[in-house]
Amino acid sequence: MRCEAYSSLINFTNRNIRRYDSTEQLKLAPIKLTVDQWGVLKLLDEHEGEMTISELSNRMLKDKPTLARIVDILVRDGLVTRTEDLMDRRRMVIGLTKSGRKKVSRAGILVQALRRDLSRGVTKREKADLGRILAKINANIETARSRKPNRKSRVA
Repeated sequence: MRCEAYSSLINFTNRNIRRYDSTEQLKLAPIKLTVDQWGVLKLLDEHEGEMTISELSNRMLKDKPTLARIVDILVRDGLVTRTEDLMDRRRMVIGLTKSGRKKVSRAGILVQALRRDLSRGVTKREKADLGRILAKINANIETARSRKPNRKSRVA
């Protein structure tokens, strides 16, 4: 299989998982979260309950305006707070509320069950292999990003 086919398969699988999780499962569950809302809450929970919009944007690979709309909904629903950074007033810090922590806990149980369903029949070794392969690909992407552009390889 060519490299392009692998990247297409990875992209298709990611979109298929997101569609299954968000459209067919998370929205139907009593927790009423989208995949992106879950992603913000989970990241905040993993990072001591606070992150900036920029940090969230970088981790979720979402542009800041899109992420701001997601955060607006979470603020409205009382799951996160948005406050000025005391060290830099230009930055906004997004914090997880007590309700947000409860939602992460409840949603986490559902998401774990969904992920178990999706990986049924995949061995622990296959999961570990896939994790290593994807980590290598992501490391290669970061290495390529950090390199200065090669004038010879430019596309006209």
